[in-house]
Amino acid sequence: GDAESAHAFYGHAVGLSPDTASYRQRLGEWCCRLGSVAEGVAQLERAVALAPRDSAVACALSGAYVAANDWAGARRVLDKVLAGKGMLAAHYCLRGMALQHLGELDAALADFKQAAHMDTGYADAWLSMADLYRVKGEIDKAVPCAQQALALAPGSANVAQTCGDIELAQGNSRRAADHFQRATGL
Repeated sequence: GDAESAHAFYGHAVGLSPDTASYRQRLGEWCCRLGSVAEGVAQLERAVALAPRDSAVACALSGAYVAANDWAGARRVLDKVLAGKGMLAAHYCLRGMALQHLGELDAALADFKQAAHMDTGYADAWLSMADLYRVKGEIDKAVPCAQQALALAPGSANVAQTCGDIELAQGNSRRAADHFQRATGL
């Protein structure tokens, strides 16, 4: 739980073994957590250069790009991850989020659907689909996705928030308030 010590530890590890991608990955992640996002991105880019086929390192870099509000950078990294082997539902969901932030809503929806198809129990994929359908004004399609997300993750504040947003879009103020109150409690 001591972020400063962890940062110092991984910095020392990188100093001792600068070509170990996992050390650079951890150092980059801690830099981002401590607010040194540019340094975190630099460390993670070096880690990816050392281990170009390691999807965990690449996903950490995509997360650093997100922290830097560089959604195009996150997308580039995730495009490469998804072009390789061993892709996971989470990789599609992450790229879908990047695409949504870049305004490519149809491509984002396709990635969220792919994530839900690959792992029907992946609540974030259903939640992302529900929210994107809501944003697009397709509430009738958002509702079953939100219900699925709620069934999979009943203790999630994000799911409760999205359910509230959907109820509000349907004009159901009381039900929306119930979801928002639940989200606040969570």
